[in-house]
Amino acid sequence: MRDGETVLHAAEGALSGLAAMLLVRGGMRLGARAPVELGAPVEEPGELLLERVERFTGAELSPSMHAAVARAVQGALGMGWGALLGALSPELRIRTLRRAVGFGAAMGIAAWALGRIASATPFGKPSGKRHTAGLLEHVAYGTLTGVALLLLERVLQRRR
Repeated sequence: MRDGETVLHAAEGALSGLAAMLLVRGGMRLGARAPVELGAPVEEPGELLLERVERFTGAELSPSMHAAVARAVQGALGMGWGALLGALSPELRIRTLRRAVGFGAAMGIAAWALGRIASATPFGKPSGKRHTAGLLEHVAYGTLTGVALLLLERVLQRRR
């Protein structure tokens, strides 16, 4: 595969990852009104990364700036995982809904597991409900990313 094609697939994945992240976030707002309470995820990865940078540098952002940068970092993470799936999509042969859902969900699980390892939060420390909520959120994000990527590639394929 040519480098230009890899970059194009990565860009499609990044766009898909951003769209999926926004959909999951919107769904979580609606889910706050749901009758079943799973609990909030342990902590947002963007928030965790920013807190570590602040601790490392000794600089502390204002609350409003901190919130804005944390959201930007979270968006970059969502786009990054999507870009990775997009770049790998030709090799993974993501051409069917089944493969898009399967590889997307696997990516979401990998992102969740790496986030837990990076945060040094033991799997058993917070309540099981909070880990379940975080895992389900990441599986939903990965699944939506895979499906969005498949749909975007099909639309763009028709235009080429």
